[in-house]
Amino acid sequence: MLNETWDALLPPGRGFVLIRDYQKYELTPGLPTGDGYSRFSISMFHQLHCLDYVRKTIYEIILKVQEGRREEIDISELDQVDHLPHCIDYIRQGIMCAGDTTMEGAVYDRHRTVVFGMGNPHLCRDFRAIYEFTKDNFETVF
Repeated sequence: MLNETWDALLPPGRGFVLIRDYQKYELTPGLPTGDGYSRFSISMFHQLHCLDYVRKTIYEIILKVQEGRREEIDISELDQVDHLPHCIDYIRQGIMCAGDTTMEGAVYDRHRTVVFGMGNPHLCRDFRAIYEFTKDNFETVF
């Protein structure tokens, strides 16, 4: 997937909505806006952001290896070194929370049997509906 395709997965506002009186929804504090409102991230978009960050980090390392520039790989130079472990753990939590119980069969592929996880029906939430809600409400106050 191209970067533009990944960027298009996040709606305007990058998955954030505004909420007034967040306490009545039993939420932890959001990002204060300075005008009595708080900004909250919808988890699905935070998870997609993290997956994209991990993807970009891995591809950057792979590219340097393929171009013979291994000496340029320096983890300390990666954007926000603590961001990568956070994102990996956050994706893990999201997978465990969603708990997809779809049964996945195996296929024979090049001298081995593998599970690709494709072609089986999954019960999913409607990504488009969540995207449209967030797009329509990223500046709306709840």
